[in-house]
Amino acid sequence: MPVILALLAFFAIALPDAMLGIAWPYMSTTFHQPLAAMTLVLPFGVAATLVSTSGWTWAAARLGLGRLLAASLALSTVALLASALAPGYWVILLGGVMFGLSAGAVDAALNAYAASQFGPRLINFLHAAYGIGAATSPLVVTTVVSAGATWRWAYVAVMVVQGALALLFAANTGRWQDEAGTRRAAPAKPGGPSRPRPRRLPRPAAAGLLTVAVESGLEAAVGLWAFVYLLDALALPAPIAGGVVSGYWASLVLGRLLLGAVAERAGTWPVVAPAAGMLIAAAALLASGRPMPAAGGVVLLGLAAAPIYPLLVLTTAERTAARLVDRLVGFQAAASTVGAVSFSSLTGLLLGADLTYFPFGVLALALLTAAGVWTIRPGRASAIGTP
Repeated sequence: MPVILALLAFFAIALPDAMLGIAWPYMSTTFHQPLAAMTLVLPFGVAATLVSTSGWTWAAARLGLGRLLAASLALSTVALLASALAPGYWVILLGGVMFGLSAGAVDAALNAYAASQFGPRLINFLHAAYGIGAATSPLVVTTVVSAGATWRWAYVAVMVVQGALALLFAANTGRWQDEAGTRRAAPAKPGGPSRPRPRRLPRPAAAGLLTVAVESGLEAAVGLWAFVYLLDALALPAPIAGGVVSGYWASLVLGRLLLGAVAERAGTWPVVAPAAGMLIAAAALLASGRPMPAAGGVVLLGLAAAPIYPLLVLTTAERTAARLVDRLVGFQAAASTVGAVSFSSLTGLLLGADLTYFPFGVLALALLTAAGVWTIRPGRASAIGTP
């Protein structure tokens, strides 16, 4: 049962994350705001996400993992209702904070739970569920608006789903094993010296954080800006460019389903290392400047990126002391959010200057991701738990 609940939770937190970009053109008209006003929502949401991903262990130790997850989904339900009824733009900003607090806690808590309870196949399934949710809510918005209804009904529809999931989690709080959120370090032996808390992260852990940030930035930048590059720089027709981007998201989900099963049999690093190499090959195709190879490169990027972040979460314990694993998983979730927002925003600035910068920026991120994977692979990350 916890496996099904975990999949549903990751599906749930993706719903509000993905619908804002589709709904905002209609929302901005309602609130008499420029399109650029959406960029103010992101910093509030990111700040709230950082707070919840960093402090989830504190909350889980007091509430229990099941109650924390139920409360987080309930908070997201309230945020969706507030957005649907919003009398002004300031409520949307407040909703962004509530969404960040909710999604950050669920993301960090369930990644930590998965790192201790799941294998490679299930943790990839978990992240695939997020991709399915991210593909679902934009369809809800477009369906509602195409039917002639206001965008507010799209938020109501997603709120009903989110509320039902919150009730489901509230009814099953006792099914969770709380060790993911309440593990403690073993007490020191009587008469023996206590081990001092490290003043900084071990080097492999810091390298892992940077790798997660860069890889998440790569995923976000390609998903957000590939359509613009294919359409305006390579002159692909809009239906084909849109189909390529849809193929990117589909390959991201499919890759997590298929390569997770491969990692279950072959091991984690035999999948992560070739995937990082495939990232470079796919980015090189994108940088070729030719329409069809570039389109193929976009789709291949989704397949290559698919298993990397989930499997890096699964191998967190290899890069730090056992008592710090949960906290480091939370830091990785925060790094993923910061990397996605920062690198996709930087890519937008580069595209504003010259569209041809896009594929070379993606290639640089692919090279950095592969270098990070090489740095933290077994044998290199040998100084576990030491600064």
